[in-house]
Amino acid sequence: MNGLLMKRIVQFCLFLLLCCHSINAADMDLQIQLPDMKMMLPPVSPPQLQKEGMPLVAENETVNRYFEYIGKGAYEEALAFLMETEASALELMESGDPDGQLRQRAVVGGIMPTTRKGQISAYLLYLIGHTYFSLEKHQAAETAFLAALTPMPDFIRVHESLGLLYLRMERYKEAQRHLSHAAGLGLHTAQLFGALGYLNYQTENFWGAANAFQEALM
Repeated sequence: MNGLLMKRIVQFCLFLLLCCHSINAADMDLQIQLPDMKMMLPPVSPPQLQKEGMPLVAENETVNRYFEYIGKGAYEEALAFLMETEASALELMESGDPDGQLRQRAVVGGIMPTTRKGQISAYLLYLIGHTYFSLEKHQAAETAFLAALTPMPDFIRVHESLGLLYLRMERYKEAQRHLSHAAGLGLHTAQLFGALGYLNYQTENFWGAANAFQEALM
């Protein structure tokens, strides 16, 4: 009996060895062919919006000196200083830029591979517009701000300033568009929400006014 059992065990072991051998042989002949695949890159998200400006490299010295004037509220002196280097640009601002020449000269700023004579950065335009705004020269300020938005349509500070300018001029629809755009771009300041509250109050949107004033207080 023991001999018969031993024989069965041996036979079973041989069977397993044969099976393993067959599998190994089959593995050696097995070829895996992958289907043709086209590698698809995921869709690229839109580029980051450029919401803050920079002066051109050639404007750095001018901007630094300009800040010395506006930092102490000497706005007339600041414009007089700029007349030495940006006379044609200031003349276009004060005339309202009827032919769009200033908008054609406006550039993003920063380090640019090629810079042509007569170009002016959106950042410097913003500073000049702010100066005109402070002097209540509204047409010149509006022209400067709109020119700054030409190369940088999401310049967040320009939208805020332009909205405040239109609010002062009682052009409420345009003020709403620019102030709301500034908020949508991520600007959250007490001044912005205070302006939106006042604007909503003037247009009898009282719930909107209450919400905006609450945001300003927070």
